Amino acid sequence: MVVWQLYSGVRVVKWYEWSKFKKSMIRNLSDDPEISQSNFFIRFLMFIWFRLKAENYFYIKDGEIVGILSLGTDRGDQIFIYTIAVEPTFRKQGIGKALMTFSEERAAELKKNYMALVVMSRNIPAVSLYKKYGYSIVGEGTTYLSLAADKIQFDKTHSLELRKFDINNGDLLSILKQFILGEIEIISGKDGLEYFEKIRFPEYYPGIKKSIQKGKRFMYSIYKNDNLVGFLLFSDNKNTRNVVLYSQADIWNIDFLNNISDSLGKLPSSSGKINKLKFKLSISKVERIENLDQTDFDWDIATNKLLMFRKL
Repeated sequence: MVVWQLYSGVRVVKWYEWSKFKKSMIRNLSDDPEISQSNFFIRFLMFIWFRLKAENYFYIKDGEIVGILSLGTDRGDQIFIYTIAVEPTFRKQGIGKALMTFSEERAAELKKNYMALVVMSRNIPAVSLYKKYGYSIVGEGTTYLSLAADKIQFDKTHSLELRKFDINNGDLLSILKQFILGEIEIISGKDGLEYFEKIRFPEYYPGIKKSIQKGKRFMYSIYKNDNLVGFLLFSDNKNTRNVVLYSQADIWNIDFLNNISDSLGKLPSSSGKINKLKFKLSISKVERIENLDQTDFDWDIATNKLLMFRKL
């Protein structure tokens, strides 16, 4: 017996009902920047992906669609909740809890050991609700800091050095584990580390390796006084340099970020003149910067997202 037969309100979205599901998603997730700030083409591709790759469900009450659920069941030993939403007039009636329970029953049916989801950090009620259901935060989520190139503070005296990583001669796996898993453990403890190492990292490592090999992203090791203190990945898109940055926790501060920006600004670009640096960072890193509102960096709070998980 498939699990949705156990929940009279939950049923699969049929192919001819997809437009209703899409409209409900847009309406209920209007505060998610991936939906609200994306253009028509990106949104179109995103919904095509949901339709083809995810399991999509309605919650029906008295013949009316009052909730939606979208699950990823092909992501290793976890079920990923891509979307869960209840129409405003039907909230606080146990529908959200029923959808969460259904998701976990579906995970049990597929013999998965983890549940995971992403939530906006500013959605305090949702974060609190997920914590109540036993979900924990992994890595305190990610956000973006941007800096206009003409505002980079050039400092000839800083001791940071960027060295291009040779994927053929360097131990990529060792460096990624040292800095990514080390940061996860500091922020999220052993449970968060276990989840990330078992579920996320096996996806993360091959993706990074492939993108470097194909020349889509470039990796540089960060040295301070000849000591390895971190690494960064970047790709150039027109006039923007997109950067993912990892480093030792004890070296992190605004001066370090400024010096990294200085070094990045001097690296050549194949896509034209770089006018902006855009850093993807853990929220915890950004929050450790003192007096951020007095810097030249722009913190895009709208994109703050938390990854949460639960071991079943």
